[in-house]
Amino acid sequence: MWNVFNPIMRPFKRRSAARLLKRGKAIYLAGDSFPADLHIEAAIEARLPSLFGVWRSQTALNERHGAGQFTMKIPERLDILRRELPDISPAWPNVLVGRSSGSRVATLFACEHPVCAVVCLGYPFKHPNREPEPIRYEHLRHIAVPTLILQGRSDAYGSFEQAGTYPASANVTIMPVDTDHEFRLDENQWDAVAGRIAHFLRNL
Repeated sequence: MWNVFNPIMRPFKRRSAARLLKRGKAIYLAGDSFPADLHIEAAIEARLPSLFGVWRSQTALNERHGAGQFTMKIPERLDILRRELPDISPAWPNVLVGRSSGSRVATLFACEHPVCAVVCLGYPFKHPNREPEPIRYEHLRHIAVPTLILQGRSDAYGSFEQAGTYPASANVTIMPVDTDHEFRLDENQWDAVAGRIAHFLRNL
């Protein structure tokens, strides 16, 4: 079942979490609308990279692994993560931050590889014009790493209220954001979102 409003504490002690994050890498994975959602990458990149030793944006991933091109194909995106994190270990604090379909990629990868944590912005539980597709969310039952989902109250791909009806392991925490799937937020709201993420990560 879901954890609601209560970021879980997992592998690292609070006093050492910030220091350990500085040794790790964070990777931001955009949604299928990239580059239309670049405002989200920019907002996150303006606030979170200082927590980590290395920050890799979707734009940087495209340059490093796709000759500047973005792919929407999940198998290809998972392969890019495997190349970006070839020697992943539970002792190495790597964090994945996903937006929309990037959240699917991040959580699928985390089901198979021991990343430190996953943060999702607007998880796409259900396409608004399709019947439910279990392939979108069934793997969340099995995720074994701390996962924070920040879900818009008016998200067309599953509102905060609807999100709690989908299956997920106890490692998944969901928190509401007063926004839609596109995360149209002002600067103060982005500061609050970044603060939630930082609090979650520092309390691992």
